[in-house]
Amino acid sequence: MARVKRAVHARKKHKAILEKAKGYYGDRSRTFSLG
Repeated sequence: MARVKRAVHARKKHKAILEKAKGYYGDRSRTFSLG
């Protein structure tokens, strides 16, 4: 059970990091398009 709980927690953390990274990548790709 602890394993499943840990997986869910990690997934949530990963999702948050992914969203943050998505924002950074979005800004970067936009700059590249302009450049």
